[in-house]
Amino acid sequence: MNSKTHENIELNVLKLLYNHYKEFIIPFFVIIASILLFGRITLPGFIDLFDVLEDRKLEIQRLNNVKDKISLLKSIDDLALDLQLAIVARALPIEKDFSAVLYAISNASNKTGISVGDFKLDVGSLSKLEDTGNFLTYDLDLTLNGDTKATNDFIDRIGRTLPLSEITKISIGEGSSTIGIHFYYKPVAKLTRDDALPLSPVSAKGLSLIKELSTFSMSIPIGVPEVPEPILMPLPTSTSSADANPFF
Repeated sequence: MNSKTHENIELNVLKLLYNHYKEFIIPFFVIIASILLFGRITLPGFIDLFDVLEDRKLEIQRLNNVKDKISLLKSIDDLALDLQLAIVARALPIEKDFSAVLYAISNASNKTGISVGDFKLDVGSLSKLEDTGNFLTYDLDLTLNGDTKATNDFIDRIGRTLPLSEITKISIGEGSSTIGIHFYYKPVAKLTRDDALPLSPVSAKGLSLIKELSTFSMSIPIGVPEVPEPILMPLPTSTSSADANPFF
């Protein structure tokens, strides 16, 4: 059987199939075209509908968060919050607070009766952008004129005075000692407003820490009243001294 004869047979078979099923061919193609047209028109609509439902869900969540935030803010004692913020800001300043450092040194000197001689303050960079992800420090080296007991008392006192600090080195000599101190501070990270995020009150652990910090010696910021009970523990104030001190 040659190729031409084979092609004729196939053509006859196709004609026979067409004549037998021609009444179904047109409806079949009409159905296929309708399905394609339906999918092209309606599927984007369904996708948009799902997007709208998801956006609605997010907006409801934001609205509920805003309502919760408003309810929380209404329940907060403004005076207590201001006092807590003042203590935290004094304990861990957002920048290098040199006046607070001088106050801490003079307060410890007055309370222990030790005199401060030479000192060296390493201020570091004043223009470089700070890393807001870590606690930062600047260093102070002090020469203390006094015996060992007075030096120990000074170190203990400076550890109970805000801003927070850490003794990094001690060199005790005859009649005088040299100590190095890290003073801590932490720049505030830039916050982005997001209504979807919840607003949480200060935790019990945080309140306990603030209460403990309130027992440290500090200078009370201007415009902040004395601390009443039971909001926070009373804040001790420094006492003056007639003795000469280079930090006054």
